Amino acid sequence: MEPSEHTNVAYNEENVNELFRLVEALSLLDLSDRKKSNEFKQWVSKISDAPTKDLVALIGLLDTLKSSPTSRAVKALREAVISQVSFTNATLISNTMQRLDKTAGELTILSIVLSLIGIVIAVLQVILK
Repeated sequence: MEPSEHTNVAYNEENVNELFRLVEALSLLDLSDRKKSNEFKQWVSKISDAPTKDLVALIGLLDTLKSSPTSRAVKALREAVISQVSFTNATLISNTMQRLDKTAGELTILSIVLSLIGIVIAVLQVILK
């Protein structure tokens, strides 16, 4: 694991290089053959399972490529990686919001219980005086 020049975040260089090689292989295929290929299925699987750090490093690496005959395909695959990162981030944000919502509900119930206990104690103080 080395820090990326683009992100300053540790990522799995071997995984990123493998994803990059798959992008290169896919970019050389005709559009009609691309989605049918084993490389595409493997790439989709690896992108879905890859950590966000690796995907961000791959995006940075794809950004550095010079223009070539396959650049349209590379750009399309880069956009797919960006979409996966966005999906992963949205999922994490949603999970965090659900946990916060659950915690807020629990705190509201605790607050109501403590308020009721305070009222009961106040009533008992008035009665016992």
